[in-house]
Amino acid sequence: PNSNASPQEFLDFLRNLVAQNLDGDPAVRIANKDLWATVVAGLSEQFLASFPSTDKVQWHVMHEKIRLAAASLDVIRRVANRVEGIFHGPGDLARPTFARLLNFCNVVEMWLDIEFEPMDGLPSPQELAEDAFQTTLLVLRSLGGAVVHIAESKVPLWKTLRAILAESLDVVE
Repeated sequence: PNSNASPQEFLDFLRNLVAQNLDGDPAVRIANKDLWATVVAGLSEQFLASFPSTDKVQWHVMHEKIRLAAASLDVIRRVANRVEGIFHGPGDLARPTFARLLNFCNVVEMWLDIEFEPMDGLPSPQELAEDAFQTTLLVLRSLGGAVVHIAESKVPLWKTLRAILAESLDVVE
């Protein structure tokens, strides 16, 4: 998309990306892992890592950010389902994606304590929190569900999952 695209134009681009490439049978695998890794990394960095907390802005005035975050979660979920080995191999996409998703879950969780009127067509904090949680689980499952080695890496996916979980436990201890 154009680097000067409006948020609505970028949202339309994401919807077209999903419609043209990620809709359909989740069992059908999609090629071009490198392209999709770039998409996931960019979306998680731009729209999840920078999601505002409750002390920065009010929910009802950031409708574009909310819609872009929801669309980003949708793309990440679909890519995790359809692109073989997306979170493993050179570049180690799993760790930064998991970290951004976990941070996003924490920020959205703060919004659950704020009361306000729901807006039509805009996900509520509860809906966004559920989407974020399900996306995070799917990323972890995509690592833990595979017992084979991916061609570009000598490390089994479950070992990457174990390392992520161990690092997460170290943080909370």
